[in-house]
Amino acid sequence: GAGDKRLNDYVKAWWIDEAINDNTITSKMTLFLFSNFTVGIKNPVESRFYFDYLKLLEAYTLGNWKELVYQITISNPMLIYLNASDNKVGSENENFAREILELFTVGKGDQIADGDYSYYKEQDVIAAAKVLTGLKQVRNHTSDHRKNFDNSLEGDVNVYTGLTDTEGNLFSIKTGEVNVGFHNYSEKQFSNYFGDAKIDAYETDGKTNSDKTEQIVSEIRSFVDIIANHEATAKYVCRKLYRFFVHSEINNEIETDIIVPLANTFRVNYDLNEVITQLLSSTHFYGEDDYVNSDNIIGGMMKSPLDLVSQVIKLLEVSIPDSFSEASQHYNSFYRTTIINGTLVPAGMDLFNPESVACYKAYWQEGYDKLWFSSSSVKPRFLFFNNLLNRSFLENSNFENFISENFELGDNIDEMIENILDVFLPVMPEKARRDYYKSILVGDFDEVDIYADYLDAVAEAEMVEQTKDLFRRICWSQEFQMN
Repeated sequence: GAGDKRLNDYVKAWWIDEAINDNTITSKMTLFLFSNFTVGIKNPVESRFYFDYLKLLEAYTLGNWKELVYQITISNPMLIYLNASDNKVGSENENFAREILELFTVGKGDQIADGDYSYYKEQDVIAAAKVLTGLKQVRNHTSDHRKNFDNSLEGDVNVYTGLTDTEGNLFSIKTGEVNVGFHNYSEKQFSNYFGDAKIDAYETDGKTNSDKTEQIVSEIRSFVDIIANHEATAKYVCRKLYRFFVHSEINNEIETDIIVPLANTFRVNYDLNEVITQLLSSTHFYGEDDYVNSDNIIGGMMKSPLDLVSQVIKLLEVSIPDSFSEASQHYNSFYRTTIINGTLVPAGMDLFNPESVACYKAYWQEGYDKLWFSSSSVKPRFLFFNNLLNRSFLENSNFENFISENFELGDNIDEMIENILDVFLPVMPEKARRDYYKSILVGDFDEVDIYADYLDAVAEAEMVEQTKDLFRRICWSQEFQMN
């Protein structure tokens, strides 16, 4: 209902606010992991589960990918989203198993024969579905159920590493549970794509429920190992990393010289920290090689709506209402009305509620990041700047100080414009474009006089509207819309 939608929006607002104030890679990697392990945020899932899910992704942003796959497999939001409770011995539901292979880990290639998708076969989907039988979500979110799925950790210890409460104490995130009577204990035989790996049948006679639970956990972890040992898995994840952080185009040279070395690093122990460090510290990431002849690594990707929003808020030092003393304005007026439902949703990015389990089309469909910009999304993208510039944040702050503290004025109007553009844009535009921006600021005035008296004019509010218009035109530009 409306109440659930509001709570979901509050979770989104909390996360966006955290991301805007995050000077590390954590929030960016959290969104990347969400784009890989997608769940929807609509009913009937409780918002509290999504808070847990985002904290889980956050905990593993620079952690072990294999462990994350296991934890996601038993997480409540994923179990609910992909109908895991319908997967029972004798009536296996292959939905969860198919998405794990096709979208989350190995990837689906060309269909080269009946039931053969280049990297996995229908045989593997059937085997995986058997492994995942007996899992069920737990809808009750009360504290006495916030326990470990496999009971491998005892006491008040967090099943996911690195999560703490406000007092610095480790805590547990509630996982799903198992119904040992619904699990398929027969043999699971995988195809040659997985090295003909096999999980042996398990004899349940004389076994306790605890024994059976341990077996189910063991099978899931073995399944994750089987996936990780597949030659295609590391490459599939690294291609996603590349398209998320660098560029949508992967040609043969990039595949050989960038993706393969990344995959070789990743495959050693599936450490996300190691592989993302290797990618982001490469000369290729900074556009200092010749893989893309048009030199469009820098400024070569369309900003997602979230990137656009967060970067503008940071650049213009938008005064966001305090989350405690101005809670209603913070969560409802600013984030729910202006950011989430006023910008992100109409711009095609209903945060944490994409159109499908494959996530937003810009992360997987041909065209990739360019799909963020369309006839339907351009209006909310542009109106967002007006909404912010018409707010009182510039007047409430000292605009003169804002200008002087963030932009070097240089020795003349041309240098001032270049210095402003250097802050806003990933690449410096050509002189004709710089002259256009200068004309916005100067208008009918003499540019020498404007430069000489600029800060004084700003202090007297005489240049505030022209400066706002300059910011608006820069943010509307093609150069700013790109990363």
